[in-house]
Amino acid sequence: MKCIATCDSITGTNSRDIDSSSMSEMDGGGAMALIPRWQYMSDSSKAIVKKVAGTTLVLLIGLVLLRAIFGWIVLATIIWAGWKVLNRK
Repeated sequence: MKCIATCDSITGTNSRDIDSSSMSEMDGGGAMALIPRWQYMSDSSKAIVKKVAGTTLVLLIGLVLLRAIFGWIVLATIIWAGWKVLNRK
């Protein structure tokens, strides 16, 4: 048997004959998981992963906000320090 693309020696099918519906049947019918072994993880492991992901998301949002207002914080500190220096007796 001669195939241009890859051949399956048992069934004799060409890889071009496999459509997306048969591919989803082969991988369990669902979409590919972000973490490949999620379905086999224990509940406590899943909880740890969710907590770490949530903490990471909160930290990233906080850093983005801090970066956005960092200039204003520096300016306010300079104005406050200047005010303290000028109001000395």
